[in-house]
Amino acid sequence: MLVSYPGAEFKDELRLEDKATNLPVLFIQATKDTALPPALSEGIEGLCSKMERESVATSHWALWEALEQVNKFISK
Repeated sequence: MLVSYPGAEFKDELRLEDKATNLPVLFIQATKDTALPPALSEGIEGLCSKMERESVATSHWALWEALEQVNKFISK
């Protein structure tokens, strides 16, 4: 997976396969986020061998819109 963004120089692009982690990761997806839609996280499990995925039905501001639910996931 190659990460690129408008205006990026080629030398600034990162190959994510080289950046995988085996540390525990909690990923909380805001399912109604238009800035970072769920499709952008497809395949992320391949980069995090110890990833736990949760989701909340909120926009980009999940911590404000679903504070109790997000805190529940974090406190597990």
